[in-house]
Amino acid sequence: MSSISTNSLSIGYGTLDNPLQTDINLDFRSGELIGMLGQNGVGKTTLIKTLLGIQPLISGSITYQGKAISEISQEKRSKMISVVLTDKPASMGMTVYELLSLGRHQFTGFFGRMGVEDDKVLHEISEKFRLTSILESPLFELSDGQLQKVMIGRALVQETPFVILDEPTAHLDIKSTLEILDLLKTLAGEGKGILISSHDARSLLNYADKFWLFSFTETCKVSLPEESILTGDLQKVLGLEQHFDFNLNAYSHKPHLGNVSVIGDETFKFWVGHALSRYGFGVATTSDMVITKPDKWMLETVGGSQEFDSLRGILETLERIGRESN
Repeated sequence: MSSISTNSLSIGYGTLDNPLQTDINLDFRSGELIGMLGQNGVGKTTLIKTLLGIQPLISGSITYQGKAISEISQEKRSKMISVVLTDKPASMGMTVYELLSLGRHQFTGFFGRMGVEDDKVLHEISEKFRLTSILESPLFELSDGQLQKVMIGRALVQETPFVILDEPTAHLDIKSTLEILDLLKTLAGEGKGILISSHDARSLLNYADKFWLFSFTETCKVSLPEESILTGDLQKVLGLEQHFDFNLNAYSHKPHLGNVSVIGDETFKFWVGHALSRYGFGVATTSDMVITKPDKWMLETVGGSQEFDSLRGILETLERIGRESN
């Protein structure tokens, strides 16, 4: 199993007196999909650049299979790690095929001529990412989702055991986001090490094997996604200690006003709970306030039952009750 490791690593753009992150001790193994999370400016992109050798480390070490990466040539490094950064290609006039072929430069020699094997790899990746029909299309004709697939495809054409991606799903619609994450999860299952730096914790919860959590006040933590929620570490590094419920995937801008019981099937309870969270209410097994919908929306309180035409009417009533009692 291939691995990249950091030992007591400090990163940043100055000296040890003013690093972005210190004492980073991580293992990145083949077959894993890792989500790297933290707020803007915390050092995620800097770590990527340091792992790639673009940015010098301040102190500590990075090793690949036990050998210091600083001792590995750039040519050999390009066969170990491929990367997808947030920058768009310099020339949007090139075709999809031309951009993908750039991923084979370390195999094609000085003149960059594509051989039979190079072409075979390129077409295999094209089929996996459903790019075959647009290979001759110029990049400027592509949608954001298509272009991102091509950028990831270029990294995969390098045939490296590790792929690092910086915000690969930023600015994409939900369908494109899920398609790309599905593909990356499949690649991890095939043995590649996938590291994704992202702000989209909610999507990564369904895909990542582990999280690397970076904050401004503590050293990096490694955790299972589910455990990071239970401990509160995920909410803390994202600055969501208050008002966010990952169970409901909902954010509340309002103070807690009370608890409500919801009676119905699991789908009904989930989405009513989602709405309640946004209005400042939690969901409890028992409560003096109960929402049901046998035929019409019903709210039961200590004062009796009320009938409503919509959930919105119930929420506005609950909000008024909550404010009056707080």
